[in-house]
Amino acid sequence: AFLNGQPVSVSATRDIQRALFVTGFPYDRRAHADALLARVKRAMLIGHGVRRSGSAALDLAWLACGRVDAYWEQGLAAYDVAAGVRLVRQAGGRVTTWQDVEHHLRSDQICATNGAIHDAVLTKVCAPLE
Repeated sequence: AFLNGQPVSVSATRDIQRALFVTGFPYDRRAHADALLARVKRAMLIGHGVRRSGSAALDLAWLACGRVDAYWEQGLAAYDVAAGVRLVRQAGGRVTTWQDVEHHLRSDQICATNGAIHDAVLTKVCAPLE
């Protein structure tokens, strides 16, 4: 993974309290607003902040470049994430489903991180809601 001819790398953030999150909302967001906002609230309370760019491809590229530490979303198509997943993995990050299964292009959910905080993001943000 390269940017302007230079290799990129995911961030070195190891403390979830210092993590900057990025997420997005699926097209059917109105039908799932409570669940979506509950996860945003979780991230806001445990991390440094939450951003939303509106583009899964951009979110994953930022993660690969170390500009954000973690990304989660649901309801995406393969064309939304294919290139970004590859960038994150090449930059040293980790990409799974919310159930910690290796992400594949038919996955409905994605959790991508710098790797160091992946388990914490899965259990504290992506975990099932009570």
